[in-house]
Amino acid sequence: ADDVQNLIYRSNTPSKGAMVDHPLSNDRLMLKKEVLRYIPVSPKTWDRWMKDGTAPRHIRIGRQNFWKASDVHNWIESHS
Repeated sequence: ADDVQNLIYRSNTPSKGAMVDHPLSNDRLMLKKEVLRYIPVSPKTWDRWMKDGTAPRHIRIGRQNFWKASDVHNWIESHS
């Protein structure tokens, strides 16, 4: 669990001097809760989309699913 927390922290923390234009413009990892702030569907719909391949590809670490912010951004762009 500590390894996952460290990965999340590192991926959500820009390096010193890095410019972050938009929260979806880099490859930090996002949990479903955060993804659903940008893609306003119910968790049940999101789970169905994950199962049928409609949602962006996720990364599984332990028991958690994560999405790259850039993948979420690209998915939103392709579906708007």
